Amino acid sequence: MYMLHRAAFLLLTASILSVAGEPDGSSEFFETRVRPVLANRCYVCHSSTAMGGLAVNSRAALLKGGNTGPAIVPGKPEDSLLMQAVRHTAGKLQMPMQQPKLSEKEIGDLATWIKAGATWPEAPVAAAEKKAGYVITAEQRAYWAFQPVARPAAPKVRNEAW
Repeated sequence: MYMLHRAAFLLLTASILSVAGEPDGSSEFFETRVRPVLANRCYVCHSSTAMGGLAVNSRAALLKGGNTGPAIVPGKPEDSLLMQAVRHTAGKLQMPMQQPKLSEKEIGDLATWIKAGATWPEAPVAAAEKKAGYVITAEQRAYWAFQPVARPAAPKVRNEAW
């Protein structure tokens, strides 16, 4: 019973810590705060069609940029064309087009992400995890309680006659 309570406590603690504060450059920050903004507000025009020569569906594409140059400068949100476009400070270049301006929180999350180095996780997130709105990290998956049950080898006995 003690182990069950301990496991429940550890799971609760881990979930509270993951919700309380995610490092700005972490994969979790990107998956929960940045990718949804890009997917919901930018992918329509800047993924497969790549309007203006810009695709925003990979870090490499953002670094390459479009017709007007690189979209992001990791570590420097103020020099990133993406930030100027979403803040509406780049003259005619105001994104997203034909949609309301991004919220201050969304703009702040993008700026925070770029300032932290614009981390883009390599592994895709499973569809089931996207639907749940929560991303399980590799560290969390490695937790002992989530490992498959295995039958250990029988221990050696000194006296097999027993």
